[in-house]
Amino acid sequence: MITEKGSIMSNRENEEVFLIKYLPNNKKIDEVVIAIHGFGSTKHSDTITMLAEKISEHGYAVFALDLPAHGESKTKILTIDKAINYLLDLEDYIKQEYKEAKIGYFASSFGAYLTLLRLNKLEKEEEIDKVVLRCSAIDMKNIFKNNLLDEGYEKFEKQGYADLGFARKV
Repeated sequence: MITEKGSIMSNRENEEVFLIKYLPNNKKIDEVVIAIHGFGSTKHSDTITMLAEKISEHGYAVFALDLPAHGESKTKILTIDKAINYLLDLEDYIKQEYKEAKIGYFASSFGAYLTLLRLNKLEKEEEIDKVVLRCSAIDMKNIFKNNLLDEGYEKFEKQGYADLGFARKV
């Protein structure tokens, strides 16, 4: 497996999005798996690394990025729309670089939630080849409301954001 750390993609807002590309040794890339980490994690997730090690042996490439307000992301605010746009922008990047490659997803927890939302936006002509969701967080509103908002949901509703995890706004 060839690992390309420090790859950069520009998104629709002309922001730099940092990627790790795990490429199969055979050089020809027919299938790319977009790996999406969970809330508070990064593209360096052990799960993503282990996945890439296993499936690259079978010719798959794995591309992982940091969601907004995670890891090396320069963005300080995480919104659902912005995160989904990161996924769409990565799909576009893959389609430009590897025109014939099929695209699939592997996502954990909050990343699985985002992937489900992205899949819900599929256009008729779009195709996602395979999807694997691990520990899907499917009720994010209540997860945030009941578990993650230390300062209380009322404060979140009043100001429109909350500071969580990396001292970044969500």
